[in-house]
Amino acid sequence: MNEDKEKKSGSWRKNLAIIFGTLVYMLPLFWLWQKTGYPESLGFRITARGKGGLIENWWYSYRLIERHNIWDVVAFVYMWAAVVGIVAWLVWAVVNGRRAAAQEKGAAA
Repeated sequence: MNEDKEKKSGSWRKNLAIIFGTLVYMLPLFWLWQKTGYPESLGFRITARGKGGLIENWWYSYRLIERHNIWDVVAFVYMWAAVVGIVAWLVWAVVNGRRAAAQEKGAAA
């Protein structure tokens, strides 16, 4: 019974950490978008809402570095830092998983 209780308490803490991490990332991002006037100041308007709108924001983000304004470059780097971090984490997980499987296979032989 204690194990179930520990699993439940750990899951809400994990969810809370994910929500907190998302807020810590998104609030400065929204501030940067407001500071740079993104995307309207670049001459386009994003009409999609929800996930489609977020994908469209990243799709047109290359236009931020075309203006050579320091805030635009910071916004571009900040936007893509999370994407690069997630991809790097996935690659690291796959490489470590293969390495661990190879070591297990070598130890078993």
